[in-house]
Amino acid sequence: LCYNAAKAKVEHVAIFGDINYTEEGNYSSDAKRSVATMRGSAQASDDGDIQFGNLDGTRKEMEEIDKTLKSSGVGNVQLFADTKASEEAFLALSDSKVNLLHIATHGAYLAKDKVTDAESMAKSILAFAGANLGNEGSKTDGYVTAADVAKMNLRNCNLAVLSACETALGKMGDDGVFGLQRGFKNAGVHTLLMSLRKVNDQATAELMTQFYKELMAGNTPNESLRKAQQYLRQHGYDDPQYWASFIILDGK
Repeated sequence: LCYNAAKAKVEHVAIFGDINYTEEGNYSSDAKRSVATMRGSAQASDDGDIQFGNLDGTRKEMEEIDKTLKSSGVGNVQLFADTKASEEAFLALSDSKVNLLHIATHGAYLAKDKVTDAESMAKSILAFAGANLGNEGSKTDGYVTAADVAKMNLRNCNLAVLSACETALGKMGDDGVFGLQRGFKNAGVHTLLMSLRKVNDQATAELMTQFYKELMAGNTPNESLRKAQQYLRQHGYDDPQYWASFIILDGK
């Protein structure tokens, strides 16, 4: 009965991307900003803080996915970009009607060997607006950890796409992986698209654009990812580093 259940209709969508990690204002500022080619490429500053470069590919990714969804009749699509793609905006989705969630940003698994389950959850992160600012003394720091996600209610979310680096990594425990995938599963998300390694910004944008075209054509998430990966291999991204890092959890 479960496997033959009717396909969930995409009705309420939230998309995060083109995120401003550094500036409090808008991208129109004359301040220089570094551009990263990898969605997990972070550098440590002189004081030890992690600094994330902006991801230009995520802007195209948002625009193309938005276009694909709306052309398929999905009317309720919320776009969170620049400084609006904040930690607060993401956490506010708890208890919402969102049934498709897409996050294009930097991801990282920062834990080292011999960490506890709790430490692994705290070291599995997604970066949101202002992540480079520090915000000492503030309740928000621009990061969302797997532990934060696990406290949310995302039971209406049928599919969450974590378009970032290392979002499938974590500590292997007796009953699964302690990381972002556990956080989103605990929150109630049914299907997850996530990565096992660092991923290229531009190639990932192409992969995700094609994934949604296949998904809106009626394919399952598993089929959509497989076809999107085939598309990349046929269009100049044949090296596995560009297409092989993403996997689906519960995609049928």
